[in-house]
Amino acid sequence: MSIRLLITVVALSWTLPTAALAEPIPVSLGMSIHGETTTNELAEYLFEADGPGMLSVVIRSDNGENVAFSVRTASGGALVGGDFDNDFNGNRGAEQGIVVLSVEGEYVITVRPLGGSAEFVMGVSWMPFDEVANEGNGIVIDPTEEAEPVLLGDQFEDSIDATEGERERWYSYEADEDGVFVIIVHNSTTDMTIQAYNDGEFDNPFAVSNENFGGNAGNEIILTTVREDEVYYFKVSPTSQGTSAEFHVLCEITPFAEAAAGGAAPEPELVPDGRLRLHLERGLRVLQETRP
Repeated sequence: MSIRLLITVVALSWTLPTAALAEPIPVSLGMSIHGETTTNELAEYLFEADGPGMLSVVIRSDNGENVAFSVRTASGGALVGGDFDNDFNGNRGAEQGIVVLSVEGEYVITVRPLGGSAEFVMGVSWMPFDEVANEGNGIVIDPTEEAEPVLLGDQFEDSIDATEGERERWYSYEADEDGVFVIIVHNSTTDMTIQAYNDGEFDNPFAVSNENFGGNAGNEIILTTVREDEVYYFKVSPTSQGTSAEFHVLCEITPFAEAAAGGAAPEPELVPDGRLRLHLERGLRVLQETRP
């Protein structure tokens, strides 16, 4: 694959803008809900659980547009197994899943386009089930406590064991200078997805990668601008829920000379091609060296 093509792939991983969040619409159970979601205004629906149970969500985009959805607490807290981008039966516009809600309270379903926009129809159902009260699968997780700090240039192995209830891995990076940061997940045993979050904004990833870097479903890469003293979080998970995975992770940064001299760091789209090429050549070399 040429470097020019690789740059196109990576650009898809960073251009997802932060979307506006309108007031969530109360969800109607057992009915077809028609909606539209855009990168500028995500579609959100409010569900109030009166006790523990199982929340089932089924979504189909009208014209096959790529969509994903998540279930969070009303305050934005992440739930274990609350993110879905499974492309049911190979259809990127088909998403569905069940989330364990172990305690009563308000929850928000967010439908996200993995493109510019999408019109969709959604069905939601609820089954009260006291047996899941306080079950680990429904406990709200805190990425700030779960995330493992990454070391730059340190390629390491990790795994997710679905048989033990594991669904994802969280990593964090605290920037000590402005620059371009890259995280590469490669040589995985299954299709993978990376999501990147700003600190405290875990209900809305600022970048998502499920583009099969280098034509391999087990390879993903996110390239993003980072700012000095800011902390960034990255969630790595199998694209299909309930799947185990073994994979490698590599993280690097290219500092901005302008930032070191006291100037403002450029935005991602203004980063000189040479800096992008440095990361891409490094990533491609790693992938080639580890290819079976």
